[in-house]
Amino acid sequence: MKRNIFWMGCLFVGVVVGVLASAPLKAAVQSASFASVELFSGGSKRVGYIGSGSAGHGALFLFNPEGGIEVQMGAYDSGSEKGQTLMGLHDKKGSLRLLMRLHGSQDSPVVVMKDRVGDDKLVFGLEGQDEMPYIKYRNKSGSMVNLIKD
Repeated sequence: MKRNIFWMGCLFVGVVVGVLASAPLKAAVQSASFASVELFSGGSKRVGYIGSGSAGHGALFLFNPEGGIEVQMGAYDSGSEKGQTLMGLHDKKGSLRLLMRLHGSQDSPVVVMKDRVGDDKLVFGLEGQDEMPYIKYRNKSGSMVNLIKD
């Protein structure tokens, strides 16, 4: 009886290895494509999304345990910014606090730090065609002040 179980186990392992090593199965797995992938924690909560954004560009979102966005990467969907790359970090309440993006017709790199209500407080990057650096902050009166004077 023990001998039969041993040989049946060997046969099962052999069949599994044969199927997994088969050329058609390997080809199917290698050519597989997905429209999107959603990632879930062991507790069945969505923790990530990788797929296409509505503008047709790739998008990545990471979520906190409450379902709010923590990290987003992709491109703007519409307006004059359409197609420009971005990466945003959100606080625990879901507010965008740090934004790294490309801006304007020259796709100039920009970093934007926002306060809790979403107002830009510190902005720095490279400006347009000549790519001159700038650093701006919002003062107490609400005006943007450029720290780099030409």
